[in-house]
Amino acid sequence: IRMGVSSDNILLSNEAAIFTRFTQYQRELSVRNGSSLRFSFPEPQPRQGLSMYEGSSVSSFRHHWDPLTDSLLNSIYPANQSYQVGTNKTGWVAAGTVLNPGSSGEVSLSVALPSNYTNANSLVYLVSEQMPLVQALQGDQAQRRFRSGLLPVNQSIRLIVLSKQDNIYFMGTQTVITQPSSTGVQQVNIIPVISSLQQVNAMLDGL
Repeated sequence: IRMGVSSDNILLSNEAAIFTRFTQYQRELSVRNGSSLRFSFPEPQPRQGLSMYEGSSVSSFRHHWDPLTDSLLNSIYPANQSYQVGTNKTGWVAAGTVLNPGSSGEVSLSVALPSNYTNANSLVYLVSEQMPLVQALQGDQAQRRFRSGLLPVNQSIRLIVLSKQDNIYFMGTQTVITQPSSTGVQQVNIIPVISSLQQVNAMLDGL
């Protein structure tokens, strides 16, 4: 999963993402200068005002999206139930919009789990139920919590906890509405339960 986080840690709502790589004789190729790759993504209700981003992995667990400033060779246009995308980049490329908190403000979600759940054996994701957004929460070992980036308030967010301990799977889900907070942080407690791998896969398939 490539998360919707920009290089300055602002959440993005990504409409489309694609990964390309071309090789010849085991040598990786790039797009010729002045040329671009062209793609079409089906979308029944395409949105206006999207921007292009290039994927950048800062570690094996963190992935950012950096803005592509060359708009002549990196563009996205809504068409008849589709997006028409052009890019001169290989690797991960996405099209999306920066989340605008508007006048209602923004808040970060802080998820507390039982003490046996750590950032070494557990993952916490948020999935927006109102926009195309998935984000992995960052583990805070000192506080024993997982924390999200800033989210607009009054948004329906589904939190998903996945953990594997002693070859046993645990899963927890909870839907919350982001609320204004004087501290800028909304606290959430989740207690996962033992789950089969089939149950985990069924939940993920249903997202």
